[in-house]
Formats: sequence, C-alpha cells, structure tokens
Amino acid sequence: MPDPTSATLGSHTLVATQSLTDANAANNQGSAAVTVVAPSTDVAVTGVTAPVSVLKGNTATIGVTVQNVGGLNVGSFNVVLTDATAGVTIGSQSVPSLAVNAATTRSFSWNTATAALGGEIGLPIVTPALGAAARLAEELGGAAKPSGAGGGDVGVAFLTDRGAAETFRQRAPHLGLEILSIRTGADGLRREPSVPERNNVVER
Repeated sequence: MPDPTSATLGSHTLVATQSLTDANAANNQGSAAVTVVAPSTDVAVTGVTAPVSVLKGNTATIGVTVQNVGGLNVGSFNVVLTDATAGVTIGSQSVPSLAVNAATTRSFSWNTATAALGGEIGLPIVTPALGAAARLAEELGGAAKPSGAGGGDVGVAFLTDRGAAETFRQRAPHLGLEILSIRTGADGLRREPSVPERNNVVER
C-alpha cells in the first residue's frame, strides 16, 4: 500500500472501482477530490473558565484549556495567565508535550488582594512595559518588580543564572525598556571613626 505521507501537496482525485463484471459497468466507479496540505503547528487556547465576580482579597481559580489543533505533535511550552488590566502576570505553567487533537487544562490561583491596584483611578502602578518585563523575567526563571512609587519609575529584575540575565538584557530594549548601569555600594553599613571635639577657643 502506498505511503500517504509521500503524497505531493495540492489537489488529488481519488478514484474507487470494483472488479466484478456485472450488468451495469456505468456505476462501478466513484471519485473524490482531496487537497493535501502541509502539516502545521497550531496550539489554540480553547477555553478560559473564571467566576463572574470575586470579592477583592479572595482567591479565584481560573482554568485555561489548550488544544493541539495542528497537524504535528508539539513539545514543551508554557501557558501564561495575565491580568491585562494591571499588566501583571498571574502565573505560568508548563505543558511538557501535546499530541495532535489532544487537550489539557491548567489551573491558576489568582489572589485578588492587589488586583488592578491603582487602576480604579486610571493610574496603574505597574505600567505595560514593566508588566512585560515581569513576564520576561518569569519566563527566564527569575522575577521582576517595580521599584519606587510606581507608574513609570524603574524596575528591578532578579535572575540567578548569568545566561538568563544576559538574555533579559538583550531582550529588554525590545519591550521599550532601558537597562541602567548601576551597582550597589560595596561597603554597606559601617562605623566611622569618631572625630575629636575641638574647644571653641578664640585667639586674640
């Protein structure tokens, strides 16, 4: 039997016949047109389940379902849930692999204690750029946060792997961020030697 995976791309006409000699040869054949297309990688987010409302300060469970609707099995990838209003990442979970037509659901716990902090007055503390930096740092196995009063100050990223830190440094400008050349003080807290007091003597 021919291997169907060797078929050329494009339209094919498939003809079926039967070999018995009968009284009506006109109906001994049928055909169908089939288009052969190249397999593609396509993982879709097919569902997000969440409560209609949640009391601020409570934790809500959010379910995200993804399905491989493409024609190829896929390897490891991440499912990321983001609070787009606040511009922060709620969580990221990995999927080790997903076969064609297979689906899987990842569950996220969303603590709403600081949800959309500042958003009610139109001044989000976490800007979109800093939110993107937090997602990038998490993707690289670290973390990032705003530093200062918020709304456009600076951000600080924490990465323990030098290679990940260099990747963050290279990709940050594409997010609209500028890497600052700063360093912490080497001495830290220290005790200065005392200075002898001088008598207030006026010479005449």
